Amino acid sequence: RVGKGRRIAGLAAGLTLFAAAPAAADLREWDAGGETLAWDEAANWSGDVVPGAGDVARIVVVESGEWPQIVSDVMVARLEHVGDGLDILGGTLTVTDGAQLAGKQVWVQEGGRLRLGGASTWERGALSVGGGVVGEPGGTLEVPAGATLRASGTDMLSGAQGGRLVLGGTFEAVGGEPSIGTPVELGGSIRATGGRLWLYGRTTGDGALVAGAGARLVVDWAQLTAMASKVVGVLHGVPVAVKD
Repeated sequence: RVGKGRRIAGLAAGLTLFAAAPAAADLREWDAGGETLAWDEAANWSGDVVPGAGDVARIVVVESGEWPQIVSDVMVARLEHVGDGLDILGGTLTVTDGAQLAGKQVWVQEGGRLRLGGASTWERGALSVGGGVVGEPGGTLEVPAGATLRASGTDMLSGAQGGRLVLGGTFEAVGGEPSIGTPVELGGSIRATGGRLWLYGRTTGDGALVAGAGARLVVDWAQLTAMASKVVGVLHGVPVAVKD
């Protein structure tokens, strides 16, 4: 692992104190060595240390086939998910510097939230924001303003009753044929710059839908193809733009 910075002190023409060097992110890898599947059980991570706010959390496939479960608020610098699964059953998992989503599945259950800051990629695997009883909050995937989630696979972001995608930043399809099958609260943009992006369900907000040259954005079975830059319609109050 990468070591943390050390405090250095020296004397030069009198006493001079040098501030501590910034700490580098530690890599913590899921090993499922604990008695439970709780994210916050130290024995489940390499070195028996739970990933902290400045660390990289890596979820890998383990022999037992088990994956972490989150029930309270958690923050990490980066998430690398190449394992069998990740369950967010409650609380918020905040990733500040981007995530790699390349595992089999991520399930954000009712009342849970996955907040992806920075630049993230969704390469493969099912993303599901689950719902509960009518009137109760479902799971939430949030991409805040200034953040980007780039999709390149063929899987669906699905949602049950109450589930939602809160998009203040950008969801961008860069290849493949990903789809969004959950309601979207759109303050930023949904873009197709490569491949084909399918958008199902109700999309509300004042953000934009944008398709680039060579890409396709299919909205409620109404296909948009790249052409000269212009507004071509409105879907539930959302401007739809196609740009070359």
